[in-house]
Amino acid sequence: MLAAAPAESFAHFQMEVGGFAVGVVELARDGSSFTYRSRPFFGPAREHATALPVVGPMPEGLWLWSVPPTGCVSGLDELTEQTGPLCATEVSASAVEGTMLGQPFSARYRGGTLNELTVGSAHFTRAGAKQAPRGNPFTAGFALGGTAGSLTLEPAVAGLRRASPRPVGQVVKEGACLEAANDYVAAHPGAEVVLGLVVEGTRAFPHAWVREGGAEVDPSAVGSAAEAAGSEYLAFPRAQAGRLYLELLSGQRRAVRAR
Repeated sequence: MLAAAPAESFAHFQMEVGGFAVGVVELARDGSSFTYRSRPFFGPAREHATALPVVGPMPEGLWLWSVPPTGCVSGLDELTEQTGPLCATEVSASAVEGTMLGQPFSARYRGGTLNELTVGSAHFTRAGAKQAPRGNPFTAGFALGGTAGSLTLEPAVAGLRRASPRPVGQVVKEGACLEAANDYVAAHPGAEVVLGLVVEGTRAFPHAWVREGGAEVDPSAVGSAAEAAGSEYLAFPRAQAGRLYLELLSGQRRAVRAR
C-alpha cells in the first residue's frame, strides 16, 4: 500500500548536516509529475523528476511527504539513484519512524504533511515557503538593518562572535566558500569550519571560513590584511548555525548594525 498523495503542491525544507546549514530541498507536484530539487547553499543544484502515477520504486521525498502507512515499499534515493526498501515501522498521525534503504529515520508531521525529518546525520526542517524560490534563496543574502554599530542579529542571540579572518584564498566561483573552507580544513589538521555572515555593501551573506588554533583565515577571500580588517564577519555558534540561517530566511530574525 502506498502513501496518500500530498494535499499541497509545494514544500520547502532547510537541510543541516552535523549542525551546519548546507542547503534547501524542494518538493513539487503538478498532478502529472513529482520533482525533488536539492539546492546546496554552496554548490550546484540537483533535480530529479518522476512521472505520476509512479511505476517502479517510490522516490523517498514523495513517500515521506504525506504520512506513509505501516509497512515497506520499493524506494529510490533521488540523489544517488540507489534503490531499496522504504519501511515505516512506527506510524501515527504526527510521527513516523523506520528505515530508508536501511538507514534509520524519524519524521514529524503537521496537518498530515511532512514538517521535520532526521535521517542519518541530516536534519530537514520545513521553511514554510508558499511558492518555489528562484534559485538558491540565500544567494541574494539578507537586507542589513541599522545604520551604525557592529554586525549582529535581532532578536539577540547568545554566542555570536565578530571575526576578522585573514584572506588566504584565490578567486573562487560564487557560492564556493564552504567548499574552499572544507578543502582548507582537509589540508590543515586541527582547523575547523566557521559559519556565519559577511557584509557586502548593504546586505549580509551566509559565509564559511576557517578557525585554525587562535587565528582565523578566509580561504575564499583575496586581499590584504588591512582589507580584511575592514570587513565585517559574524560567526554563529556552531550548533545553532542551521537554525539561524532558517530564521533569517523566514524573517523571524534580522541581520542589523547595532551599538
